[in-house]
Amino acid sequence: MTDHPVSPIAEESAEEEVERAEDDVDVCIVGGGPAGLCAAIRLKQLEAEQGREIRVVVLEKGGEVGASVVKRLAHGNCS
Repeated sequence: MTDHPVSPIAEESAEEEVERAEDDVDVCIVGGGPAGLCAAIRLKQLEAEQGREIRVVVLEKGGEVGASVVKRLAHGNCS
């Protein structure tokens, strides 16, 4: 195992207490844009068709799910 130096920034952040949420899920989708939301919805639909229920969570870094889409549309960037 190689010994790597730790940056001062990494040392500072390692010392701080970080509040973390913990939850049990079947599927975790990162990104609450159109693709992430569609994936979550479709997974739930497919499982419902099989008579099963799964727990799906969508993680979004923005303040609201879909916020990145609204921001791009507001700036005229639809791609």
